[in-house]
Amino acid sequence: MKFCLVIIVSAAALFGQNKTKEEDSYFVEDTIIQSPTKISDTAIHSSRPAADTNIQKSSTAKKNIMIFGEISCGYVWHQYDEPLFIWEYSDRFGYGLSSGIALNLMKPFRIRAGIRFFRSGNKMNLTYGYYDVNYDIITGDPIDSEYVQLRGYFKLTQYYLSAPINVDIFLKDIPIYIFTGVETSYLISASSIVEYSLNSEKFKETANNEKKLYRPINVSLTHGIGIQFKMFKKLTSEIQLVFSWGLLPMNKPDDWATNFQTREFSLRYMMIF
Repeated sequence: MKFCLVIIVSAAALFGQNKTKEEDSYFVEDTIIQSPTKISDTAIHSSRPAADTNIQKSSTAKKNIMIFGEISCGYVWHQYDEPLFIWEYSDRFGYGLSSGIALNLMKPFRIRAGIRFFRSGNKMNLTYGYYDVNYDIITGDPIDSEYVQLRGYFKLTQYYLSAPINVDIFLKDIPIYIFTGVETSYLISASSIVEYSLNSEKFKETANNEKKLYRPINVSLTHGIGIQFKMFKKLTSEIQLVFSWGLLPMNKPDDWATNFQTREFSLRYMMIF
């Protein structure tokens, strides 16, 4: 009887040990079967932060480089080295269109570069009167006189294609910035209109191809102030007051009585995408 009990206990212990081994083998096998999925899943999860990082880097790069479009209007005129006799200075309406890229540098700096098409020019008014006196041929005494009224103007118009580069400096905690830059312009076309009246007689002369009278390249300094605001979620708008100061004489010296440079004071609206 004792021997039977020993055999039964030994058999039970042996069966339990074998079952434990089978269970151990099952869990190990299950681990082996499941491990590729777990590793793959882990790899997927571990790759997500890297992908997110790349997306963040890409979006940051997009934020650092932006595209802008700009329209401008204002007053343009020519600054003469010597005053023109009997002519009165005036100004003309100018306009421009431009597009380019804006690059955000480390705060508070930004660089803008692009291509701009604009109209420049000048207008001079004339109001002058004098007495036309007739003299006796023999005695030289005045016989009669006639008052002559001379009124008129001349307008000069130039169209340019330019490459402006500006550096913006944003003020702290407010969406306002100041900027300075340089603009190199190429003359596309030039024309002039002269219109005047001599008493009741009127005269008008128009010349549409006067590009040869001007220098082909002009360089200007640009200074201004701007304010930035949001109109839509993905659209930033900016308004600028700009003063442009031409550095080089526009004219060829042999064709004009005096040298002159360009000036511009304009209001500009810019959209950044």
